Amino acid sequence: MPTYVKTILCLANSYKMSGRCLAGVERQPDGALNWIRPVSAREHGEVSEQERMYPNGRDPQVGDILDVPFLRPARHGFQTENHLLDPKRHWGFRAKATPQQIAGCIDRSGRPLWRNDGSSSRGRNDRVREVLASPTEGSLRLIEVGDLEARVALERSSYASTRKVRGAFTYAGRQHLLGITDPLLRRRLLAEPDGSHTIGRAFLCVSLGEPMGGFAYKLIAAVIAPAN
Repeated sequence: MPTYVKTILCLANSYKMSGRCLAGVERQPDGALNWIRPVSAREHGEVSEQERMYPNGRDPQVGDILDVPFLRPARHGFQTENHLLDPKRHWGFRAKATPQQIAGCIDRSGRPLWRNDGSSSRGRNDRVREVLASPTEGSLRLIEVGDLEARVALERSSYASTRKVRGAFTYAGRQHLLGITDPLLRRRLLAEPDGSHTIGRAFLCVSLGEPMGGFAYKLIAAVIAPAN
């Protein structure tokens, strides 16, 4: 099967199942930005370490500009950005993006984070009914917030008790409390005691994840510190 390569600026490399969910933007010749999410052929599309590594064995980082080989587009419902990766070819590193390049990917439209009429028992405005998730809106956004607060707490379910990290912030006039899947931030915060951690101004890569139980959940896939 013929492959094609897209050059993207990586804006997320977050936890998903036993692998990762990566996402970034491709800049078109006319300056327009297209979101791209590499997915595997697995049921949930998570990307393994072997599938995403550079030839030198390094893992892609947020802020990398990289080449990713694909087999075909793999739109999945409202996740219109998905492309099936070629597992037989390495990804290629080009350069580190400048702070200006990253800031240039921020959505400045001011439109809400999809619909804000659904909350889970532990979140706030953190989910959308699957039937209401629109393909025209896509499932990835990079936004800027000024009041991010990370919260670490033990959450109990019928299966287990697990320490979770969530992010509280205001956007488009609405309060949000979303799960954080950014590996670097989670690792740092889970080493601290339970409680709230003020971060303040930040760029957030927000993803509308695969549906579970009839809902698609909004997740903070990456927290990026803006340049001063």
